[in-house]
Amino acid sequence: MNKLINKLSAGEAVIRNQRAQIVAEDIQSEIESLIVNLEKKKREVIKNKLSHTDIGPNETTSLRVVDENFNASQWVATLHTIEKELLNVEIELEIANRIKKEWLEESESND
Repeated sequence: MNKLINKLSAGEAVIRNQRAQIVAEDIQSEIESLIVNLEKKKREVIKNKLSHTDIGPNETTSLRVVDENFNASQWVATLHTIEKELLNVEIELEIANRIKKEWLEESESND
């Protein structure tokens, strides 16, 4: 039997299962992409925090503790913003991982 006849005579269960498999693979790919992107964003925020908290002068001959134009108020405000961003990314990542666990991992009850 050729492919055309196979497709024409395929039962609705076969066609439905094929479509369901494609949709499931699309969803899995999107969830995994979301997680990868959030993990990347988290690393970027952490790198930003590390750079921001490195407040010492760039030269070893200086007796200054921080840069000459250091503004404590601005530094704290920026650190606060970075910390909020990091917390938000961690929450988003936790939610994405919960979605992955709920919808992609095998469960005993198969809801």
